[in-house]
Amino acid sequence: FKFFEEYIKSPVVFAEVPLLFEVGWEKFFDEVWVITCLPETQRKRLAERNFSYEFINKLLDLQFPLKEKVKRAHRVFSSEKDINKLKEEVKLILKEYL
Repeated sequence: FKFFEEYIKSPVVFAEVPLLFEVGWEKFFDEVWVITCLPETQRKRLAERNFSYEFINKLLDLQFPLKEKVKRAHRVFSSEKDINKLKEEVKLILKEYL
């Protein structure tokens, strides 16, 4: 992973990997954080990006069930809350590492 070579001395590095568990890459990370939302919220957000109903269904079928991702995660966040509250929650956790 050349991406990480550039940041090897950084105290914290984030990588967004949409199908992390599905491709088995969780083993490459010290921690896995999962952001959840209600299924209807997920579908609504995808529809707002102009994805068709068929595409959304295929996309969601490729993914592990959210319950399974939550079980495997070190930390879980909900994007149902206000984005500013979510940012504050993450900032507090990051203080533990810095």
